Amino acid sequence: MIVKDLKPSIHLQILEAINKRLLSGHPNQSKIEEDLAIRRAGYRGEKEVAFQLELFSQEKYKIFYDLRLNDGNHFFQIDALILSRNFALILEVKNMSGTIVFDPIFQQFYRVKDEEEKAYLDPISQVERQKLQLIKWLHTHQLPQVPIETFVVIAKPQTIIKTTSNPEEISKKVIHSASLHGKLHLFHENYQTEIMSEGELTQLTRQLLKKHTPQFPKLLQKYAISQNHLQKGVICPNCSSIPMKREHGKWRCLACRHTSKDAHLDALKDYYLLFGSEITNQKLRSFLLLPSTSVAAKVLHAMKIPYKGEGRRRIYFLSID
Repeated sequence: MIVKDLKPSIHLQILEAINKRLLSGHPNQSKIEEDLAIRRAGYRGEKEVAFQLELFSQEKYKIFYDLRLNDGNHFFQIDALILSRNFALILEVKNMSGTIVFDPIFQQFYRVKDEEEKAYLDPISQVERQKLQLIKWLHTHQLPQVPIETFVVIAKPQTIIKTTSNPEEISKKVIHSASLHGKLHLFHENYQTEIMSEGELTQLTRQLLKKHTPQFPKLLQKYAISQNHLQKGVICPNCSSIPMKREHGKWRCLACRHTSKDAHLDALKDYYLLFGSEITNQKLRSFLLLPSTSVAAKVLHAMKIPYKGEGRRRIYFLSID
């Protein structure tokens, strides 16, 4: 079963929020767009792998996507983790077009596309490091030490995989996503001994979910973006114009005349991603471009979100769950 669903990472969501609100002319705009394209491609690759794993979601596997744990010294992130009572499988997903080349002698990895070579972190070394960190994490939490296999999964079937040497060894670690079915069945045959009871598997599943720690990267600082570089207001869900105007309990687009009762929810999700969960009446009024304190209070009251304090000192706590 799928225990932790695949969703866009917080990193990707923050980049999306920045991209749609960034005023044109920012010096890092092209870099932001480039990084966003890379993150979007990665997510598309993960969705392709998730599609391939759907056939196993009803079997005796526990599937986790985008899992981030701390081994005691460092955080490590796993694209996909498949658990059974007999073994575990870590997947590192790459969504690249063109030709990718593995150099096992120098532990290098690069892509050739349009006659241009570009080097990247070696994903085989990356996924093997994740394996060691997961082993350490299991030991630290006194959980069963199941055998752990690893794969680098290439999402695009058109991607050509090459190696400078040891092709047989590389083929044991790197596969196209369509090969996942056969590999999982092979592991099922090879690992017949049950290392965990059903209760222990359930306990491990709970611990993985409990210890998962999403990362909130400080991208505004990374790209030198101040609040003055970002557009405020509610974005029209129909034509993407900004800002919408609050009238008689609804939002009205000044460009296409579309109306909505809850278009502000997406705007407040952007606020959460960019500035954090805490918001006040004044900050909400400023970000949504509301005309008065009383209108902002009505919006907050209707959302029924948790808060602390009273009067002007009241702080509300947004959520994107």
